[in-house]
Amino acid sequence: MPNTDRDSFLALLGRLGGTDDADVLTAAREVVRRVAASGLAWEDLLRAPPAPTVELTGDEAELIDRLLASAAVSSDTKDELRGFRDDLAKGALDPADRKYVHDLARRVGGR
Repeated sequence: MPNTDRDSFLALLGRLGGTDDADVLTAAREVVRRVAASGLAWEDLLRAPPAPTVELTGDEAELIDRLLASAAVSSDTKDELRGFRDDLAKGALDPADRKYVHDLARRVGGR
């Protein structure tokens, strides 16, 4: 669905909660018509946004170890970091978690 139709599409969706049943039905039918005309499926419209791609350098395992040794990191955060360390040991760390580790290290001076 082109971005130029977004505002009118959102207005239609807003009408679905109205009290006039005829207006709600008209809006619902128009929403269905527009989705069909767009060639998209409902799944395409309601898909969660993809996880951000984060380009990072450095050894996250070493960075996590330094953060775990830091007195500036709370025990709750250290528990979270241990979970990240376990994820790394299994061969996968979510890009958002990698970014979090690097951002935390910058804030507490662990990098």
